[in-house]
Amino acid sequence: MTERESIIEKVRRLLALADRSRNDNINEALAAEKIARQLVQEHRLRQFELRQDGADCEPLQPFQRRDLMGRLGGYRVTDWRFNLLVGVAESHHCVAVSIAAGDGERGRMEIFGRPDDLDVVTYTFFHLEREVQLHVQELGRTCRRRLSGARRRWFRDTRLGVVESVGRRLLARRAAEERKLRKQPGRGTCFLAHLDQERLALDRYVQQAHPDLTDETDTFEADADTFAAGIKHGRSIELGDRKARRLNPGTRLLPKEAAC
Repeated sequence: MTERESIIEKVRRLLALADRSRNDNINEALAAEKIARQLVQEHRLRQFELRQDGADCEPLQPFQRRDLMGRLGGYRVTDWRFNLLVGVAESHHCVAVSIAAGDGERGRMEIFGRPDDLDVVTYTFFHLEREVQLHVQELGRTCRRRLSGARRRWFRDTRLGVVESVGRRLLARRAAEERKLRKQPGRGTCFLAHLDQERLALDRYVQQAHPDLTDETDTFEADADTFAAGIKHGRSIELGDRKARRLNPGTRLLPKEAAC
């Protein structure tokens, strides 16, 4: 039994304990449910994996879409924010869409997927969005004397580089997990086939929601050196928030003299 399979079995046992129709101990059921949710999010388990072979189980939750701009307040849809959302969504089996702004309107960013996956994408995106902002602001303070009049452009290009680094690491982590699944005969390859079917169904759902949507990749111009430096600095951003919670909020994971 692989490590992932043992975790799946553990989550199944916890979910059985969390079933209040079978467990009269409410405190035990709540504790088991909490631990199960933490394991599901930490290892990004899907409902398909948690099903018992041949057992009756709840159907998959229907696809949904979620508009994220309400939580961003007055911020605009920017290149770096949308690129970050794409990386987070793709690494968690969701799809991100950018809707152009009309006259007098702000653009929108939407994500599509299963509700459980959307919850993880939403949380992860806003956590990383804040980390990128703080990280680049700290870099800006260390490089203040060198920026002169190009400050605004420098911040934009650096954010794009940092987000590019974060997105690559997120997708690399997903690719590594899929490689492990391919080495598992039976259930692993079956799960990958299920993911392919899920993606096709999700793409159809997105197309139905936005019939005029075009799959175009936006291009952007950035200073090559600043962009490359942003990629380098983005490697120090934690993809999860466990370490960030233990640190003092004012403590930044940056060298004293950051290279600009």
